[in-house]
Amino acid sequence: MAKPNISVGFKISALTFLILIISIELVLGYFYPFTKNFWSIQLAPKVGFTLIPGSEVWITNFFDFATIERANSYGFLDREPEITFTDDETRIVILGDSAVEAAQVKNNEKFSFLLEQKLISLNKRRRYKVLSFGFSGTGTANTIPFYTEIARRFKPQLVILVFNGNDFANNSPILESVRNGWHPYHPPRPFYDVSGRSIKKIDVDLSWQEHRIGASDMRVPTMAVNSALDWSLLYVWASNRLFHETRYAEMREIYAKRIEYLRNLNSEFRIKLAGWSYPEDLDFDEMFSAQKMPLVFEEALKLTAHSVQVLKKETAQDGAKLVMFATEYLQAGEDRSLYGRTLKHSLPFARLKKIADDLEVPLYNFSRYLSEGNFQFDQLHFSHDGHWSRYGHEIAAEGMYDFIKNHI
Repeated sequence: MAKPNISVGFKISALTFLILIISIELVLGYFYPFTKNFWSIQLAPKVGFTLIPGSEVWITNFFDFATIERANSYGFLDREPEITFTDDETRIVILGDSAVEAAQVKNNEKFSFLLEQKLISLNKRRRYKVLSFGFSGTGTANTIPFYTEIARRFKPQLVILVFNGNDFANNSPILESVRNGWHPYHPPRPFYDVSGRSIKKIDVDLSWQEHRIGASDMRVPTMAVNSALDWSLLYVWASNRLFHETRYAEMREIYAKRIEYLRNLNSEFRIKLAGWSYPEDLDFDEMFSAQKMPLVFEEALKLTAHSVQVLKKETAQDGAKLVMFATEYLQAGEDRSLYGRTLKHSLPFARLKKIADDLEVPLYNFSRYLSEGNFQFDQLHFSHDGHWSRYGHEIAAEGMYDFIKNHI
């Protein structure tokens, strides 16, 4: 009886495995043609961070999207504005954070573009132009100069402020110091701050990097890639997945160190951060669902209200109407108890509504619109990313049209 040829069997198995790996590499190469994110950012004295005009942005999370788009001449991921300033033209400006920037999708897939197309199709007697000015991580205070220094020149009749779940914290220079590692009084973005009974303005500090808080152990971790293997898309994909699974725990430790650093920096920060026992406590954004919050979070609400008030004043000077669009993240999650705090999922929206009502700014509840419609909720966001998917942008455009049709 002939003995089995182990060498031949091994070669067949090895060849099959090699073909499988090559197939996976080809598939990954088709869906994810690049492996590194690339942003060209500039720091403007009055505005803060924007993209370098005309530069390309390459962004992928290696799970849901791989998008390349170009910034316009004003440093934002939107089409180049084409304004005629004729009597039959309605101009709408949208301000916000990464929800408005929407780097994950192409410009012609964003809700701002889709909203413009919807307005044009439903009223062919008028011209409509929708311009968006969004940048990742910004709050209302940070976006005010997007309007005063840039968008104002387009003379909009309507200004829409998109308010996301993390925007309360984004308006606090102290909370953003914890999140980003810059000094509260030397930030690369404009802020307001509570000082005694008054509120003061904090301008952009062009030398902000010289004032970063803490040591190297407080820096954001980056994904380590073996240079000998970075040619392999499968290797980079696996490394990316592992990195994101471990990054959250590492960031919690870094945030805790930054909080302790600020507490030790001066008594003012220590008083404002008192009662926040992170990481054994709620994070920057979860806390706004808690019925009782530490002082720094209560001040974030005051700073949000002040920022909206300033923006309303600036738009009113130009004859524009300010309205606010609250995303679904203002009512995310569920009622529960955590770290000894009582959380109400509807509380962030309720807090924003009080601010809007006090300032007489119309506020749209996108969560209500979603609950009343027949939408595919699991398709609204990318599976491994909290931003709106292409479908999510379509629904957001419908919801925004439902909102603004009574304000234009």
